[in-house]
Amino acid sequence: MKRTRLAVVMFSEISEFARLTSEHESRAIELLREHQTMAKPILEEHGGRIVDEDAGGMLVLFESALSAAQCALLMQFSLRARNNAADGGFRILPRIGLHLGDIWEEGERVYGNGINIASRVMNKARPGGICVSDDVYRQLVNKMEVEFTELFDADLKNISRSLALYELATGCESGAAPGSSKPVKTSLKKALQELNQDTASIRVSINRTQAATEGPPHGRKERLHPARRLEEMINKNKSSSSALTVGVILVAGFGSGLYFLPSGWWWVGIVIGLITTIAAFFDTLGSHRNLRRMRKKMPALIQEAILGYAKKCGGSMSVAEAAAVTRFTLDEVKRELESMANKGYAGRETAEDGLISYRFADKKK
Repeated sequence: MKRTRLAVVMFSEISEFARLTSEHESRAIELLREHQTMAKPILEEHGGRIVDEDAGGMLVLFESALSAAQCALLMQFSLRARNNAADGGFRILPRIGLHLGDIWEEGERVYGNGINIASRVMNKARPGGICVSDDVYRQLVNKMEVEFTELFDADLKNISRSLALYELATGCESGAAPGSSKPVKTSLKKALQELNQDTASIRVSINRTQAATEGPPHGRKERLHPARRLEEMINKNKSSSSALTVGVILVAGFGSGLYFLPSGWWWVGIVIGLITTIAAFFDTLGSHRNLRRMRKKMPALIQEAILGYAKKCGGSMSVAEAAAVTRFTLDEVKRELESMANKGYAGRETAEDGLISYRFADKKK
């Protein structure tokens, strides 16, 4: 059944993916998988629905222009720390385009003029940048204190109507701005700080390429990220508790049967229930103990990861950059950075635009 509706359409494509594929296909596939691993949790948290994926790109639908813009900003910003440490030829620089328009939906298929325009808007974005149509700009201009740059000479291929385009500054753009342009408003860093605070519960899943695309080295057991280990322990604890409940129900059920309808067969069920209950009881005790230990260790593990990143980045970092690299949630990283700052291990630095960063002293000096 066909239906038409208004939606915010996002097109995202890794810049120069076709060239990289022709020169180094396996590496291009690794970068694509790494980008998808990073982007999908962020898209999900902002209500984005992926409707199509092709070589190097994604088509995503949103209900809100504000959610789409915040998602696009965080996608680009979370890649900055990763790209700073990467070789120039192996950086991930997506181009993102946003447009608000009518779309047609037929089952899983999505098409229409809104889709076509969003694709053309993306083509005007710089690598690492975000380009939005005037329809999206009008939804954002009074809601996000970010820098917009109006683009001129931005004719869209095969689009008949005139359309104003705006570049939403990320600080990650590569290359000169397309066409002539003029700034509209400023304060990007303040907006990014507000964005980080608003999305403090988002896990920014930035995996290193090898970890995201390859298995552990031959003969070596894979070492799970602490957050993943904690998640697995929680799931195991739930499973043990469920098994304990099942065992108790079996004993109670077969015991009631033996009481009301005495028969030797009921004892078989009772024995099975007792075995299940006893095994689940000790398993639950063990999982509870391990879970308590892991939760006590988590602050130290997060701080260890933060210090490891501090050594690589020169000692200064924002909450979002540390979260992107350590792969813990923003609120977990912020809590531990604040704890370390309160203990005197790190200093807080507040820029003129309000962006807070943390600096660890170099003990060699």
